[in-house]
Amino acid sequence: MKIAIVGQGVIGISTALAILKKFPKAAITVFGDRSFDKTTSFGPAGLFRLDKYENKAWAKATFDYLAEIEKEFPGSETGVKLLSGHIQSNEKYNLETQEKNYGDIVYNFRWLSDPGPSKYCIHYTAYASEGRLYVPWLRKQCEKIGSCEFVTRKIDSLQSLASEGFEIVINCAGLDAGKLAGDDNSVFPVRGVAFYVDAPWHKHFNYRDFGTFTIPMSDCVLVGSLKQPNRSDLDITDLDRDDIWKRYLELHPSLKGAKVLAEWSGLRPDRPSIRIEKSSMKDKNGKNFLKKVMALNIAIIGQGVSGTSTALAILEIHPSMKITLFADRPFNDTCSYGPGGHFEVMEAEHKKWGLISFERFAKLEKEFGSKIGVKYVSGFVQSDNATFMEKMEDFNADIVHNYRKMNSREMKHIFAEPLKYGIHYSTYSTQGRLYVPWLKSECEKYGAKFIRREIYSIEELADEGFDIVINCAGLHGGLVAKDDNEMSPLRGIAFEIDAPGFKHFSFSELETFVIPLDNTVLAGTVRQPGRYDRTITEEDRREVLHRIYKLHPTLKSHKILQEWCGLRPCRDSVRLERQSRKRRIAIIGAGVIGISTTLAIVEEYGMDVEITVFSDLPFEKTTSWGPAGLHRIDNGMYRKWGNLTFQRYSNLFRDIGGTTGIQKLSGNIVSEDIEKLKLQERNYADIVYDFHFLSPRELLQFNSERTNLSGIHFTAFTTEGRKYVPWMTERLKGFGVQFVQRHVLNVLELINEGFDVVVNCAGLRGGEVANDGDAKNVYPIRGVLFQVDAPWQKQFLYEDFTTFTIPTIESVYMGTVKEINGMSTQVSPEERENVRHKYIKLQPAFRNVSIISEWVGFRPMRDPIRLEAIPFNNDLIIHNYGHGGNGFTLSWGCALEVVDLIKSHFN
Repeated sequence: MKIAIVGQGVIGISTALAILKKFPKAAITVFGDRSFDKTTSFGPAGLFRLDKYENKAWAKATFDYLAEIEKEFPGSETGVKLLSGHIQSNEKYNLETQEKNYGDIVYNFRWLSDPGPSKYCIHYTAYASEGRLYVPWLRKQCEKIGSCEFVTRKIDSLQSLASEGFEIVINCAGLDAGKLAGDDNSVFPVRGVAFYVDAPWHKHFNYRDFGTFTIPMSDCVLVGSLKQPNRSDLDITDLDRDDIWKRYLELHPSLKGAKVLAEWSGLRPDRPSIRIEKSSMKDKNGKNFLKKVMALNIAIIGQGVSGTSTALAILEIHPSMKITLFADRPFNDTCSYGPGGHFEVMEAEHKKWGLISFERFAKLEKEFGSKIGVKYVSGFVQSDNATFMEKMEDFNADIVHNYRKMNSREMKHIFAEPLKYGIHYSTYSTQGRLYVPWLKSECEKYGAKFIRREIYSIEELADEGFDIVINCAGLHGGLVAKDDNEMSPLRGIAFEIDAPGFKHFSFSELETFVIPLDNTVLAGTVRQPGRYDRTITEEDRREVLHRIYKLHPTLKSHKILQEWCGLRPCRDSVRLERQSRKRRIAIIGAGVIGISTTLAIVEEYGMDVEITVFSDLPFEKTTSWGPAGLHRIDNGMYRKWGNLTFQRYSNLFRDIGGTTGIQKLSGNIVSEDIEKLKLQERNYADIVYDFHFLSPRELLQFNSERTNLSGIHFTAFTTEGRKYVPWMTERLKGFGVQFVQRHVLNVLELINEGFDVVVNCAGLRGGEVANDGDAKNVYPIRGVLFQVDAPWQKQFLYEDFTTFTIPTIESVYMGTVKEINGMSTQVSPEERENVRHKYIKLQPAFRNVSIISEWVGFRPMRDPIRLEAIPFNNDLIIHNYGHGGNGFTLSWGCALEVVDLIKSHFN
């Protein structure tokens, strides 16, 4: 994917980085017409605020991204810092609008009870970014991820970039964007003036009526004004200085006498509404530019006139296509080797195609003429059938030249035995044995390959990796399609006769014909349906010559040079339609993530896809065979996936019940860490049922001497992997999903085997299978579970998120799941005793329970979970791994996300 971005300011480079994060293999060039220090984005600072409610979704995504940056990278590198401060105004509506626009995005938003100099005041905490640090940092991130080039060059038109081969052009040109778009004069400058002031004691931002402001920076304080619309000069006058200082000193007299270190002015690009939209570029004549497309691998079955014409039409529009044409016999043994073809249209639905072909022949005849077998001819058609002649007029009169009806006098002069009706027109004839080889030579100039090989089905070539297969197999077209028995031959016989004096074509009922060639004529008939033999018998010869001589008796005296018999492919209606073959999808991993993903795809596409699930271990050796998982969400960023999975479990439990391994269960989590419990509340309290904090009285149910113990109660679903995953697997087998036990080394192994989509759900091996350096980010979380004899335990219980009991449908499990990077498959006596000891302290009734069985598993952890799509040539690789201890909790939500990625790719 080759992308051009015009604009190297914060919008352009943010856009580049966002694309690269989603499509790391994209090749991006970012153009700027000046050095960065001459751009508006080099301006000293920007504070997070939102003026228009309709842009709220974009603002929230930006705020969340800045939060991630501020956590991970030092502000001295990124220019991003967290600031608190105030906005004052004498108009309450102005601040109410701010609250509506972003009050629930920023932190600590509140109204001041004693506002101060102005009537009203709000306080909040948000992020500010210094452009001169933040934009260069963004640029470095782009360069780290992939192919991103920064070019200083003035772009005069978006069309010029399209002409250079860029598939996508993104206009982030700021103040020049409207002019560059060529259809927008609504962009105007908002001039801003700012002073760098030495005031290190000033730690809060402060705005008054959105025009005058201070923003603390890394090494100074910014004082200025941002609301001078439609001024395009950058000179700072004494009047500007006096006006800004006068307004600000009224707000903060303490800045009087503060040293001004530097000055800045810039022009912000504004518009009544932000323009972000997709559009097709037009050339100077108002026509759409042709989209540059990927070099698809195309197979065409048939090397006759239909196959070669199709190939050349594709190549003239998309020369990058890789085309291979297959034929089961030499050209001189095909129907297209026939001596001549005459242009006429006999079906209404063919008229559009006929007109395009006629215009093409006109162009070729002017340029090449008879050298390629295309000739401009005039002539006559006669018939006794009035309906037939009406069709000729309806379908041809406005395409061919000089069309008119003949009178009886003309009929008598032209035809030896005139019929009732006659017409005259001018058109084109083609000699296949000259025209098709020319088509072939033109295709070969584009690199097309011609191969002699019999093809038995379209699927045969699709399975060999061709992206598109086009069936132009003529009489064998139905056999190759495997679903069409309507094809039949229309046998034709023709004689090439030495009669150079004939210059007009003649047809009688479009069955018997005479067509002039260069120095000879072609005479014959093409109306012998249902006969497959190509041998011209004496009876054939007598019958056809009788018809010819009846049409033109003078031909009896001319020598017959050669004879020909061919089988035209005929069908009641031409079959020209698109048919999608089943897409082949590979899933690597047969645990809960892989099988959930497969089932979600099947529920979306049914039998329209072919899915193969690969696993290197039998299911009972996988982590998903673990006894039970409780629905909890450890990270708030996964709430969407967790919610979708919860709804899925709810529906399955309601409609099917415990046979799926799903049960509804209530219980408690207790801990001394109240903040961890509050985090649980934020993450899923509104998703599960009955969530509340335990009262002191309710905490008495637990045996604990700790006075600072807190707890939460809720109702959710538990999932037994050894029941749930096999239940899904059985459903998939009913849809024809194939299961293969095989060790897959990496995703490209399956791409190379012809799969259109490969989904990596390989769990702990996910990074290794990705084969892109991500293996270092995946690590195991070891869990130990004991099946215990405690049938009275009907609720789950967690203690400090590490030790727990979970009742399943038929048993109770006690254990721990928090040993990071532990790889032992055995349970030691020490950890067995440790788990029992911790749990018995909480519930002494478990003191004498017996252990029935033990289980050890390794949860695949990555932070964050990797769920992303990576296009690879024309195929798609999706990574879906690293779910840690939340595999069952997030499985269906992540599966639906995979389906969305596949739908986007297929569309």
